[in-house]
Amino acid sequence: MSNTWLIMKGIYGKDLGKWGNIYKELLLSIFLFLIAFLPRIYLLGTIITADEMKWVYRSYDFISALLSHDWIGTFITGHPGVTTMWVSGISMAFKYLSVGSPTIENLPLYIFCAKFPIALITATGCVILYFLVKRIFNEKIAIISSLLVALDPFYLAHSRVIHLDVLLATFMTLSVLCLIIHQNYLKRRYMLFSAIFAGLAFLTKLPAIILVPFIVISLFLSVHSLANLSNRIKLILLVKNIISFFSIAAIVFVVLWPVMWIEPLHTVYKLGATAQGAATHFHEGAGYFMGEIIYSANPFFYPVTLLLRLTPVSLIFSFLAIVFFLFRTLKIKKLEYIPDRDYKNIGLLLLYIVLFFSVMMTCLKQGDRYLLPIFPVIDILAAIGIYYVIYGIISRINKNKEFKLKWSIIFFVALILFQACSSLPLCPYYLSYYNPMLGGSEKAPRITCVGWGEGMNLAADYLNDKENAKNLTVAVQYPGSGPYFKGKTVGMSNASSADYIVFYISAVQRDRDKNIWEKYKNKKPEKIITINNINYCWIYKTKVEVNK
Repeated sequence: MSNTWLIMKGIYGKDLGKWGNIYKELLLSIFLFLIAFLPRIYLLGTIITADEMKWVYRSYDFISALLSHDWIGTFITGHPGVTTMWVSGISMAFKYLSVGSPTIENLPLYIFCAKFPIALITATGCVILYFLVKRIFNEKIAIISSLLVALDPFYLAHSRVIHLDVLLATFMTLSVLCLIIHQNYLKRRYMLFSAIFAGLAFLTKLPAIILVPFIVISLFLSVHSLANLSNRIKLILLVKNIISFFSIAAIVFVVLWPVMWIEPLHTVYKLGATAQGAATHFHEGAGYFMGEIIYSANPFFYPVTLLLRLTPVSLIFSFLAIVFFLFRTLKIKKLEYIPDRDYKNIGLLLLYIVLFFSVMMTCLKQGDRYLLPIFPVIDILAAIGIYYVIYGIISRINKNKEFKLKWSIIFFVALILFQACSSLPLCPYYLSYYNPMLGGSEKAPRITCVGWGEGMNLAADYLNDKENAKNLTVAVQYPGSGPYFKGKTVGMSNASSADYIVFYISAVQRDRDKNIWEKYKNKKPEKIITINNINYCWIYKTKVEVNK
């Protein structure tokens, strides 16, 4: 019997013995890691999105402050972005010695090193997620969950960006899963792991504060489930657990951020001011939504954005998992093959999604990536939906074990391949993915603001092929081409002296540089940069305009 079949039998509940199970888990972990890691690392550094240049410089400044023992200097921004600056800054350390401090000219030499740890952490997170979901549900759901998360195009796209949101999503998800395991089995080590991940999430970005009500509710439910204890004892135990949890998270927060050693109160005050600003102020300048330029938050932005960024597999099957839960909760129908504990755990995952989504709906600053922390959890719900839908259908068709094994594998693999086909063909431009159920990439520019700098690298490549590229001056409407272009880039205010102009989709959508765009939009561009059926960049030669 082949090793593959032995592993498959182990996945489907056959005991392979101690060493057989260890061998199976090792191979499965390597497989899941490679599925997650390879799409994240392939062609990494090809693109520089709008905010990444800031985080390269911030990571350099953070590490420089650490090396010079300037603890106050480790407060770089109120986001606070500490985990990103730690991992990317350390990863770039050897470049500092050989290349010097990062500049716009040498940035491409840094960008791979800066992005690498983000890709590594998120790929490793997919493997950890497998082990945690396996403890909560079962091995099949865990494998499907890990693969769906690894291949989710929106999560995958941000796993290749030096920024905050994907690390926030990873740490928050792992914290939630550890806490659910603690609630199910009352294993204190999982509460410890949850607190550590929560501390890392707090260090990453301020929306992690949304974990607080989930943590309190989960710890309350854990204590409430204890039998033969008086309410007074339960209250004391709850307070003790809450204090223990947040003490551990606070230790992680303080130890890894030296400014907290010197100015803790002032630092917390500045973080609060940053959070208030994000919650009460719209983006600088205009936004774009449903074909219109907007200057304030739109209540439909996040619901539409969520649907637009999910894959059909994640959307349909997470919805079915929610339906199963509601049927059970409202006592409409209970599917007997779904254990009561799974219903409860689905409810906890939904609680986290609802809490996060509700808080984000109240914030005036809006962006699609701000929803990223609920995407892995939605994929887990989708895995639950896939497992129980297929299990229910096949069980009704045929009770034979070999039949169920064969066809369940076929359906699982087909759905995972569908998820993979939603993302992998777009490499490395995963950000260009939009749900085909809502019109996909063709209709996305009419619905939401598209583009974060992807495509500007291709514009630079096109212009670099010009004979005198080093002597060219190019006016760019959006950042992303400067580090790759051989010549000189300037802002649109200097467009009249430039040899070429590059317009960018998200800027055009929001009417930036409208007067200049009006002069060119009806003329045929020399080149259009198109990715996944979306026109990202329009390149015009200015001399054409002058001659006419």
